Amino acid sequence: MTTQETTFDQSEFLSSDLSSHQKVNIQIGYLYNLENGDIGTALGNCHNLEHLTLNLEHNKMDATQIESLASNLAKCEKLSYLDLNLECTKINPQGASQLISELANLKNLQTLILNLRNNEFDSSSLTEISSALKKCTNLTELSLDFYNNKIRQEGAIQLGSALKHLTNIISFSLNLEENYIYGEGAEALGQAIENYENLQNLTLNLDKNQIYPKATAALCTSIAKCSKLTNWIFSISYNFIDVTGAKGIGYTLENCPNIQKATINITNNGLHIKGTEALCSGLQKSTSLTQLSLNISSNDIGSGVESLASALKILPNLDYLFLNLNQNDIGSYGAKILANNLSESQSLKSLYASIWYNNVSERAEFDMKETLSKLSSVSISNFQ
Repeated sequence: MTTQETTFDQSEFLSSDLSSHQKVNIQIGYLYNLENGDIGTALGNCHNLEHLTLNLEHNKMDATQIESLASNLAKCEKLSYLDLNLECTKINPQGASQLISELANLKNLQTLILNLRNNEFDSSSLTEISSALKKCTNLTELSLDFYNNKIRQEGAIQLGSALKHLTNIISFSLNLEENYIYGEGAEALGQAIENYENLQNLTLNLDKNQIYPKATAALCTSIAKCSKLTNWIFSISYNFIDVTGAKGIGYTLENCPNIQKATINITNNGLHIKGTEALCSGLQKSTSLTQLSLNISSNDIGSGVESLASALKILPNLDYLFLNLNQNDIGSYGAKILANNLSESQSLKSLYASIWYNNVSERAEFDMKETLSKLSSVSISNFQ
């Protein structure tokens, strides 16, 4: 029997029967007054707690509060799942390191979701955080969100060095958008991920990090070593992966034989025709794919849409496709080629395509829908 989750605000939780809790969701986000009660001390009395979601976002937390939270969470010996939101809390690296070190002592903790967005961490901060993180060897599911910090290349290298120790990971999510980790940072992360022999789910957001072709290819080569991967979400928009990086993404899709679901976001990366062809050379061999979401908007792929259409047509198990081709100059002819090929797919059932700003006429859009009418579900979004 599954224990039902109970949701509290701060005052409700502090006045509740703390020892009875097994699965709780505590929401204290957005500038509540944490001084009205010590949430840390209260959690330390939850001796039966197994599953905790704690939202403290946008609360400025001082060192004493972080220390209390860390030391008292360590008393929750039965805790197996922790989702902790510390976005915009101004937590310092020493506090974050102490918190993670205490969590590493929880032998039953298997799932850790840690949101540290917008906390002004720099590369030296990651040195402290990483030294604590590498001790969390019991984890099987880990999600880290460092969006819009300043960890840069050295911070990513330190993070990768720590992550490679967590060899029990089955599900891993990492958001480093807008951290300027550059190529060496991306490669270091890949060198960590390739150690995850049992990895099944991988989400990696590296948007806006000034990552270039060779580093993208190296990262993807590392990911391709995770042969048990079934679900891959990869966002590397607003970098410059070019032909070499696109080929690397295709290589991963080709060489991970168990991938069933893939979400690939490579907006604004200078693919052009040759990059699209390079991507598709691997994509067309990803025979286990059943669901694909592909965002290659703003890449000037032009007639490269023909390679894409041909690759998608021959995927034998693909039944769901989301395709964002906005701002790619495919024209009405490219739209026709795409529709004709997809209509010949033996497996495709659902298609959602966005083709804004491609000079696709209303007539061509109508013809696309007619050509694809045999599918169970079709949505074409077009705007000139």
